[in-house]
Amino acid sequence: MTRGPDKIHIRDLVVSCIVGTRPAERVRRRKVVVNLVLLCDLSRAGKTDNLRHTVDYAAVCQRVTAVVRSSRFQLMERLAQAVADTCLAFDGVSGVQVTLDKPGAVRGARSVAVDIQR
Repeated sequence: MTRGPDKIHIRDLVVSCIVGTRPAERVRRRKVVVNLVLLCDLSRAGKTDNLRHTVDYAAVCQRVTAVVRSSRFQLMERLAQAVADTCLAFDGVSGVQVTLDKPGAVRGARSVAVDIQR
């Protein structure tokens, strides 16, 4: 059996930011829900029980929160790319899936989401 990459999932990280193209979206922060799948090799950490041998997901959340919070992007796609770039800057992260939900973006829909893989 071929082994696929190990994954760290970060689910439902809620951050407020400025994102959108409409004038009203440019002045008021709104909630964005961030979901991440970090591709990495967790085998060494699984054997050693040592934080230095894995990806520190608390640090990832802290940096991603800072990036999103300071966002002034118009497009969710651009924000998703910035989040992906932030995650890929961590040692040990070989790939990432970023899903950003913008609750209430469209009337009648719970949210609109952008999903990218890098």
